[in-house]
Amino acid sequence: MFKFIQQKNEKTNYIVGGDWSELKKTWDKYNKAIDDHNSDKIEQYANKINRLQEKLGIKKTDFS
Repeated sequence: MFKFIQQKNEKTNYIVGGDWSELKKTWDKYNKAIDDHNSDKIEQYANKINRLQEKLGIKKTDFS
C-alpha cells in the first residue's frame, strides 16, 4: 500500500486555498472601508492584506 508523506514545510492545497479566499475577502472589506472613509478599518485591512500576501509569497502592496 502506498502512503502519502507530506513534507513538514509544505502547505496543503486546502490551507493555501483558504489563504487565497481570505485575501480576496480582505480586499473586498478594504475597498468597502475606502468607500465608507473609515481610516481605522483601512489601516487594519491593509496590514492584513500585506500579512496574507507575505504568507502566500506575493510581493507586498504599497498602500501609500
